[in-house]
Parts: sequence; structure tokens; C-alpha cells
Amino acid sequence: MPIKVIKWISLPALLIGSMFSRSAARHELLLDIVVCLGALLVVQRAVRLKAYFWAAGFVTIAVVFSPLLLVIKIFLLMGFAGLATFVTFLTAWKTTAMPAAALLVALLAAMPGTAFGQTSDSLDTTGKLRFHARSTYAPLSIVGVAAYAAVLQADGAPKEWGGGAAAYGKRFGSTMAWSGIHSTLAFSLDSTLHQDPRYFRAGEGGFLRRSAHALRGTILTRTDTGGETLSTWRLGSAYGAAYLSNQWYPDRLNTVRLDLIQGSVTLGFDLIGNLGSEFWPDIRRKVLRKK
Repeated sequence: MPIKVIKWISLPALLIGSMFSRSAARHELLLDIVVCLGALLVVQRAVRLKAYFWAAGFVTIAVVFSPLLLVIKIFLLMGFAGLATFVTFLTAWKTTAMPAAALLVALLAAMPGTAFGQTSDSLDTTGKLRFHARSTYAPLSIVGVAAYAAVLQADGAPKEWGGGAAAYGKRFGSTMAWSGIHSTLAFSLDSTLHQDPRYFRAGEGGFLRRSAHALRGTILTRTDTGGETLSTWRLGSAYGAAYLSNQWYPDRLNTVRLDLIQGSVTLGFDLIGNLGSEFWPDIRRKVLRKK
């Protein structure tokens, strides 16, 4: 039993340590090889135990630490993330009838982000308001809401809302309301706490370092004075919007468990959005030959 515990804990600990420890830079190549091979061994073990969630996680780790070219890593992770997202939400949708908000976040946040800043100039209150308003009322966001509401309508989720034009309007309005609540909470928090909601790209360095930077940019955020602090605006808006938007859903869906799932899903796809913001300019330049 102790050996099994060590196997399952050592690699995540090594991964986290390598991401945040600057002293690991001089041993980065050796560390990459060790973690990649170790992750593949854990994947094999997890598949045998039918622990597919763990297997998926360690496949991602293996790709990140592999010696493959940056562009290949990005495409592998994007394809794997898309497949994992589809399977995860299809399962959640069929088993718990997850409200529209969670899956909508997945669909929109999976797109390469453009909300990042590369200057040290801080946003004033008006700038922050515009930032959050665009994330809610931009044409692409509204089209995504309408399309997803149509998917929910076809699937009859939640079933208590029935069908017809009125039900579609309810599903569309519900998802738009979640988006509005999320942006309102985010704006209120970052303005009050003087935090900058933008993601700042690293723009250079290895794949691992830049991925760690995106993770760090999800957990932490810049302040208006150029410092760094816990991303209170992101955490508060994610879980706050999940709780508030579930209040008008059927009682079987209005649970603390689902609140926590939706809030965590929002944070997870914020990370994917930051990864998109970090690497998409490189993909455009190297693959699409755009400057």
C-alpha cells in the first residue's frame, strides 16, 4: 500500500515542484524525461485499474514533458482537451443534467483567448467594465449562447422546462443571466480589490515554462500597482456565479455539489483560455504564416 501511495503522489508533486521552482531550470531536460516516462507508467497502471480520469490527467503530463516540438505539443493537447471536454460534459450532461452555464463556459473558453495585455499600464474602472462587458455581450459570445440554448432545447435539459419557444427563451435567458452575473461579480471584485483581470503572456521560453506561467496567471493576478496577488476576482466570480445561477434551476440541480463543480469547471476553462492566449499567437505565426 505505501508503494502505491508513493507512485500516485510522487509525480504530481514533482510536476508542481518543477512548475514553480526556478532552481529546476538547470535540470529541465532531465526532469522532463523523468516525468514523461513516469507519467506513461502511471497511465498504463491507471488503464489497467480502469481509472480513466487519472489516465487522462497523466497523458496530459506526458505530452507536456515530452521532447516533442512545441507546435506538436500544442496540437496534441488541443485535440486531447477537446476530446476530454466532450466526453466529460457528455457524461455529466447525461447523468446530472448539468445546467447550461457549465457547458457554455467550456465551449467559449476553449477558444483561443484574446483578452491579454502586454503593457504595464493598468486598467481604470472604465477599462475593466469594458473588458467584462465584451466577454458577455460580444457577438460571438451571444451566438454561442443561442447555439447552446438550441442544443439544450433539443435534448430537453433540464426536463422540467419542457419544450417550445417559451422553453427555448428560458434556456437562452438563463445562460445569458449566468454570463451577466459572472461578469458583474468579476468587475465588482477586481475594481474593489484593485486587481487586473487581463492575462499577461510570457511570450518566450519553453513549453513547460509558458504553461506554468498560464497556470500561475489563473491562480494569481496582477494588481493595479504592478504587484501580484491571489486572483480573488476570478475565484469569487466563478463560484459566486455558479451558486446564484443555480437558484432558478430545479431543486435536484440546485445543490452545493453542483455549485462547486460548475465553479471549478469555470476555473479550469479559464486556464485553457489563458493557454490559448499564451500560444495562439505562435500558432498563427508558425502554422498559418501570419505575423
